Amino acid sequence: MNASGEVAAATIAAPEGPVVPSTGARAPAVEVVTAKKVRHDWYLGFAFGLGGGNLRAKGTGTGPGVALTGLLRAGGRLSDKIALGGLGVTSFGGDKTALVGFSNLLAEGLFFPIKGRGLGLSLGLGLSSAWVRVPGNDGMLIDKQTKFGAAFGLGVGHDFWLARRFNLGLWLRADGSAGGFGVRASGTLGLAFSWF
Repeated sequence: MNASGEVAAATIAAPEGPVVPSTGARAPAVEVVTAKKVRHDWYLGFAFGLGGGNLRAKGTGTGPGVALTGLLRAGGRLSDKIALGGLGVTSFGGDKTALVGFSNLLAEGLFFPIKGRGLGLSLGLGLSSAWVRVPGNDGMLIDKQTKFGAAFGLGVGHDFWLARRFNLGLWLRADGSAGGFGVRASGTLGLAFSWF
């Protein structure tokens, strides 16, 4: 090519208009999704329920009647399906003559057989304090008898996620005390509030 051709090639103007960036291959976009149902390494919860049991006073004995149950639990997760912790349960009933009940302190295992689902099972063993409280002269309840023994607790329920780490559960429980008063037990259906 001659010198005039080289000059002509060098003087070709760039096309007018906006510069369009290259549309070569790009890395795909990454979509981040927040988990809706999460059980973390620790948990804390409480529950209350209503049912029946042999917690109706007849002197210092018991008979069938209404039972109220309250519990507190805390612990840690071993895996997606197993958690271990401590459980405190109080269940009581009675009539006009006395309030009868028991308070249990248990080691509790929580089992979630279906990963990512709310079905749960609870098993607890520990120590119990069974008691009878009667009205004093001023009408206030006073401790008449307290006896100690073994404690057990069983539960089956379902947790419904209301937030990422908070669930509301519907649980059926059986709790009992085996000690100086014999076996005292209650079966209750209640609500459980849990933070994982």
